[in-house]
Amino acid sequence: MKLSSVLCGVFAALTVAFPKEYLSLATWGVEGYAKDNPIGITTGGKGGKTVTVTTAEELVAAVKGTEPKIVKLKGKVTLPSRLKVGSNTSLIGVGLTAHITGAGVDVYHGDNVILQNLKITHILDNDCITIRNSTRVWVDHNEFASDINQGPDHYDGQVDIIRASDWITVSWNYFHDHWKSSLVGNDATFRDLDFGHLHVTYHHNYWRNMGTRGPAGRFGHQHVYNNLYEDFLYQAIHSRSDNQVLVEGNVFRGNTSEALSTYGLVIPMDSPNTCTCGDEELDGYANLGAKNDWGKARVNITQKGNFYKADYKYKLTPLKLVPTVAKLGAGVGRIWIFPEKGDTRPPPPPVACLSHIHISKANDTCDSLALEYSVSSAEIFINNPDILDCYDMVEDVPICLPFQCNTYQVKENDTCGSVSESLGITIKDFISLNPWIRNDCGYFPSGTITLGKFVCTTPSDGHYNRTINKSNPADSNYADEVVPRPENADLAANQECGRCYTVKEGDDCRSVLGQHDMSLSLFTAANPSISPINCTTSLIPGQAYCVGPTKDSLPESYPPPAYWRQGCYFSANEDFYGPTRALTGPKLSHIKPLSISSCQAYCLSLSLPVFGLRNGDTCICDDRLRMDSRPNKIWGCGSLCGYGNEACSPEQHPIEVFSSQELLAVEYVNIGCFESKEEYVILGKNYMEWRDGTLEECAHFCHNSDYFALQTEYYSPVEQDNFCICGNQLNPSIKKLKGEKESADGKGDVCKRNRGTNIYTTNSKFLIGIIGTIGICLIINKILNRIILYKSSTTQSWDWSKEIVLITGGSGGIGSEMVNKFSRRNIRVVSFDIHPPKSTLSTNAHFYKVDVTSPHSINEAMEQVRRDVGDPTVLINNAGIALGKDILACTADQVKQMVQVNLLAHFWLVQELLPSMVKQKHGHVVTIASVASFITIASNIDYSCTKAALVAFHEGLTQDLKHRYNARDILTSIVFPYWVRTPLIQNLATHSTFHDPLQEPNDVAEAIVDHVLNGRRGDLFLPGYACLLSGIRGFPAWMQEMIRDSKAGVLRETSF
Repeated sequence: MKLSSVLCGVFAALTVAFPKEYLSLATWGVEGYAKDNPIGITTGGKGGKTVTVTTAEELVAAVKGTEPKIVKLKGKVTLPSRLKVGSNTSLIGVGLTAHITGAGVDVYHGDNVILQNLKITHILDNDCITIRNSTRVWVDHNEFASDINQGPDHYDGQVDIIRASDWITVSWNYFHDHWKSSLVGNDATFRDLDFGHLHVTYHHNYWRNMGTRGPAGRFGHQHVYNNLYEDFLYQAIHSRSDNQVLVEGNVFRGNTSEALSTYGLVIPMDSPNTCTCGDEELDGYANLGAKNDWGKARVNITQKGNFYKADYKYKLTPLKLVPTVAKLGAGVGRIWIFPEKGDTRPPPPPVACLSHIHISKANDTCDSLALEYSVSSAEIFINNPDILDCYDMVEDVPICLPFQCNTYQVKENDTCGSVSESLGITIKDFISLNPWIRNDCGYFPSGTITLGKFVCTTPSDGHYNRTINKSNPADSNYADEVVPRPENADLAANQECGRCYTVKEGDDCRSVLGQHDMSLSLFTAANPSISPINCTTSLIPGQAYCVGPTKDSLPESYPPPAYWRQGCYFSANEDFYGPTRALTGPKLSHIKPLSISSCQAYCLSLSLPVFGLRNGDTCICDDRLRMDSRPNKIWGCGSLCGYGNEACSPEQHPIEVFSSQELLAVEYVNIGCFESKEEYVILGKNYMEWRDGTLEECAHFCHNSDYFALQTEYYSPVEQDNFCICGNQLNPSIKKLKGEKESADGKGDVCKRNRGTNIYTTNSKFLIGIIGTIGICLIINKILNRIILYKSSTTQSWDWSKEIVLITGGSGGIGSEMVNKFSRRNIRVVSFDIHPPKSTLSTNAHFYKVDVTSPHSINEAMEQVRRDVGDPTVLINNAGIALGKDILACTADQVKQMVQVNLLAHFWLVQELLPSMVKQKHGHVVTIASVASFITIASNIDYSCTKAALVAFHEGLTQDLKHRYNARDILTSIVFPYWVRTPLIQNLATHSTFHDPLQEPNDVAEAIVDHVLNGRRGDLFLPGYACLLSGIRGFPAWMQEMIRDSKAGVLRETSF
């Protein structure tokens, strides 16, 4: 079985494998001028019919006309003449093979066009794509190439934008091996026509081995950011003829003559230039925004312009991550496209295997496979839940094999010490190579009875390297010594190679690079015959390639990003068998085997420096280590439940945490300002101190302690600042200074002026120590809720093959996730939203454009729903908006809209759907509220008012059903989420003043869906500890105010 058949649709040339949910169109949304402009966002053919074409004739016919349409191209077509694409069209390639050649693509006098996921090469008649007299065009995730050796005039441009075209975005494209890439603006003949137009955004494109024009602009405005440039013969970015360009966050590598020039000539001579004769044009203008990495290239700005800032919102990728992100994301095959409207994604396999798949045969055992493939027998068993017995396997079961390592067969009297000594490594190193062995050598050798007798004696790359433990591992991809060159070696492979690998049938670059923990850039540098973009297709089975060059064998260093191993962590203050939440950000699940480097590459592509591996198949990202995380020194990074047959959720496994920065960022909170005139404020176990630390450094070094502080020694003969101290006990003699809070800049200056010290904690239990007994009450309350509410006098049963779920706000955030989760369970689902869905829905999901603030719009839509689908039996009122503004900043219209969407819409929907539920004595109404229902903070008054009102709405509805309609069987639920990473708070969550933990929409949606499918009613707090806030009104007034004050900075200086 080939790997491609298991991982259809994932990147073919990357070390990291992305599940399909990360490759949807929603992941790569339009940004820049094609989104933010006076006309409106570019949507292409959204809402129109979808047609799939496979021939040139079908393609030409399909893209004609101005009616909305989505045209999907499968395979390669050779056009006899240029393709004319009409307005309101999305032309999208399917998979990796959509290819246009023969003639190029024209968008003439058009509007609202998307060209996406297409490979367009060797176009002789004109440009690959010409955009002329057109507006709102998005050119995204395409590949353009020809042959640079033919000279500058053999081929024309790749993407040219001319004749007063406007509001264009060119993003995530791979331009390579071509002379003239992208021209904006014609010659001086059309100067008057072009001026005031030609607003073009270029972002996250990857240019390699080019002549010039990356882009070259005349007469217009281009915003060029976060692009990667490698090897330009002349100017990469060229602004001339009074053109304005804003350049920021770009990276230049290799041999590029000029990164940026505003000089009028194509080939630099003397400067400045003021002659308009011939090719000697007037100079252009340039401005620099965020820092660029110019590499070795020159920069020639002859005159600065007035284009200092783009007039739209965009998020810059950190400069050091641009090469990784551009190479991971640019080009075809990065987005997931379905060939027919209504097609659903095939159900993913339980595990996406990145190495080899072995189909089990008679007499196979873990030991026989370990011996055959040179892998750990224990890892075979652990990574494949379908193997119930290592010595009695079922035939014809696909087995995902671990990456190879040098192995040792355990003998009867072996111990950790004897094996380590015979191998010449430490016991600690031996355990780290075989993580199923406990830190105290538990399970060894007794575990081999169950897990097989073959253990790893080297990492998966076959080369033992101690540098990966705590130090910078940047050189770990290089070999120490040159090995004899195999006879089957690739002729172009590096001559000074320390490790070689022979490619087998079915290998692809993911498995080769992942197995050797090697970066793509280093692999292609060591093997010039391998294409960096078409890596897999370049591999020849039976040929050996260099997977470990020596460090001095290459002209420049290609180290992978450094990472630092921080240790194994679990959540100390949660239930022992509860989920581990040391990291809570985006994650890749069910990927085996998963290397450290591939997990890091995925997280860096999201600009998240902290990453972790759990259970061998899950990569989790975050920007910091979360509250309550404590090192798991007893069990290591295995399961808290062990590797036996006990029931154990993968979520319970500790997380092995790494950081791409030497200083691990840690989540912490300020617990107050304390007097510190005579002695240290913190004592106790793990006490430590040093001078001149910053707050972030102090948090890093003290994150395993309960408290830390930056204290000034007021009592010393010479006052000394910034002593970082940490420990697990507060000095019992200190007193909290009343009324003093952490200063606005987080450095504690207000507290210092009163000769005090701010104390911080990474342990949430100390935030509620004075009400610790509440925990017992909450447990009792949870039990009573389940007895009295969840199972109260209801006899109704649920047949989910017949139920219909209606979700408002179903096109984004939590709503979109719920729509997908219900539909994947083959439950019919209806989505109401003012905006269309961002990706194709499955056949059992139905979208209706509805203004939920209008009873008339709801009534019309419901009449259609009843005709198309039937009467919904579950209503999830999810739609909501937020502003994050203080009371004087909210306009009357904004307040009205807030109340209509967040509150009144619940009335209109319930009034429309409840009669049918009451008649059937069957249904469920779910109200999505917020923890803001209980705590109102500064700049959130409008939102909190509407969410607090929903509590009364839910309670009143429940009472009406019980006492007015005799419909106790109809369930009512109310959900109180804390902060969730949705578009609703996108601006807030990325602001420097925001430090609260974030939940993922996927996790919140899963909890709500689980609540509904299990027929529960009542309250649902997410996360569970948020229920503490529901009792805040019972606290003393002074305590309530303190809690609200502590959150006053959350919305400071920003809005939703």
